[in-house]
Amino acid sequence: MPAYNYCCSKECKADNLQSLQKAIGATTKSVMASKTGILVWEERHAMSEDPKIKCPFCGAKATKTFLCANMPEHYIKGNGYFDRAGCRRDMDLFKLQKGEDPYGHMRQPGEVDHLKDTLKRGGKHNPKTLYFT
Repeated sequence: MPAYNYCCSKECKADNLQSLQKAIGATTKSVMASKTGILVWEERHAMSEDPKIKCPFCGAKATKTFLCANMPEHYIKGNGYFDRAGCRRDMDLFKLQKGEDPYGHMRQPGEVDHLKDTLKRGGKHNPKTLYFT
C-alpha cells in the first residue's frame, strides 16, 4: 500500500518531534516537521480509499499534503538509443553531479571539476576543426 503525507487543518506545530512521537504512539509510521514547522505524518492506505484521517495530536481533520514528500530522483536516458557513447557520458556526468563517483577517493583536488567539464563538452561538434583530405 502506498504511503501518503497528511497535515493537520489547524496546522499543529512540531516543536519537539521526540515528545510528539511518544505522545502519538505507534498509530503512525513516522512524524516529520516541514520547513515551516508544521506537523506532518505518514499514513498508509490503498489508493482507492479515502479515509477520514484525524490529527493524532489534536484530533482535527487532516488533509493530504506534499510537505516532506520524498520524491525519488531518477535518470531517464533521452533519445540516445543509437548513441551509446553519449548515453555513457550522460550517465557518468549524472553520477558525478550526485556525488556517486566510484573513484572519488582516488581523485586529485579539482579533477572532478575537469572531468565534469570534459563530459559536458563531449560529443559536441567543433566548427573550427580543419579536415585535410
